[in-house]
Amino acid sequence: INSGTTSSPVVITFGDDITLNSSSKYFIIGSEYITFDGGNYNVTIDGVFNYPGLVQNGTSSVNGNSNITIQNINVSTSNGSTLALNKGWICQDWFGRGISTNSYINNCSTDATCNSQIDINTGLVCGSNTNRVICNNCSSAGTISGGGIFGRNCSNCQANNCFSTGRIGGYNIFGSGGIFASLNNNTNQANNCYSMGDIYGSNSFGGGGICGQDNSVVVTNCYSQGIIGFNGEKNCGGIFGTNSTGFATNCYS
Repeated sequence: INSGTTSSPVVITFGDDITLNSSSKYFIIGSEYITFDGGNYNVTIDGVFNYPGLVQNGTSSVNGNSNITIQNINVSTSNGSTLALNKGWICQDWFGRGISTNSYINNCSTDATCNSQIDINTGLVCGSNTNRVICNNCSSAGTISGGGIFGRNCSNCQANNCFSTGRIGGYNIFGSGGIFASLNNNTNQANNCYSMGDIYGSNSFGGGGICGQDNSVVVTNCYSQGIIGFNGEKNCGGIFGTNSTGFATNCYS
């Protein structure tokens, strides 16, 4: 999708539910000032192994584009579809690489799970290495092996009024989080967010209700309600997972 400008932005609108049945079926953003408005229709990923995510905006070697908005889209799965390593169901990994102006994900949701038992990098909404993305009023309901909203190693990202309801963590999964996965620094924020899922992990590395392990995310007005370490695992946390140095203000679990 190309040719968006300040004076003439490109708007992609969905007029119906969409079913995608191949890992090659996704959108690639090729310029600034592009909006995807899903109109609250559903995108179903049907029978796809290792789906890379609905929208690509940058890769590990190519910078993304600024001033991108994705809104009012729900992603679900059928017939055993799985998410590729490091990806997100709505935004692929490296979304916003190298950009200087924020992009926005508004009112998006997914009830799809992360099927991998070993990938801690995925985000159910946005994948790993996301840059300058602000998620407003987004949610996930699938089992979280990574982050309920953002994946690992994100920077300059915010989750505002977001929540997850899925179970957080997994056996041999190190440090998943209800909003942020592991290894996210203090340029990231979670504001007015919550998780409802039970929190679990291994006895060495535990998950967190808001942020996974090794996080310094700034967390404000957030809470979790799931059972912490419900299978007897150690090191789980209601807000932060293991080895985290983040800041939590007005938070509880």
